Amino acid sequence: MLKQKNILVYLIAAAAGAFLCPHHAAAEGLNLENQTQIPIDALDLDADGRITRIEVARYMFYYFDRDGNESLTKNEYHAERPIDVLPKQNPAITFIDLDNDGQDDGVEYNKDSFLEAVMVGEYAPGSTEIKALNVLDIYFLRADTDESRAIELSEWQKIYAKHAVKKGNTPPEAANQDHYAK
Repeated sequence: MLKQKNILVYLIAAAAGAFLCPHHAAAEGLNLENQTQIPIDALDLDADGRITRIEVARYMFYYFDRDGNESLTKNEYHAERPIDVLPKQNPAITFIDLDNDGQDDGVEYNKDSFLEAVMVGEYAPGSTEIKALNVLDIYFLRADTDESRAIELSEWQKIYAKHAVKKGNTPPEAANQDHYAK
């Protein structure tokens, strides 16, 4: 009975991990190694017609993972990637919630407005390149919480969720305190 219980716990944990943190960009249908454009439509990773901040975080992680090994090295984290954001074309996407308030933003995003909404760090309007460092706005060693000398998707998502709150519907004073109190 104990062995069956352990197996059941393992299966539930594995299923939850697969749901929360897909382990392969290929499983997401992403091959972003040579990509220089981010079509907003491609951010709808689960194809449900809704683009959420969680999907954007996963997509951006894979965008910076140049070698596709499911982790960001220090070089990948600091390397500039060319970037252009293509506006929404797919009419099936009916809901974009980048400010994480549970409601449609009601915005037709272009490159500048998209990057301003999804980056934790500062975005220079008109820039043609972007770094993972600027998205998370945290030093590499601090982002590598498990000290593996790489930033895995789970680390990226935790940091992004914690610090991206300043871009959401949190009052600016509280968000700035959360972001700079370290």
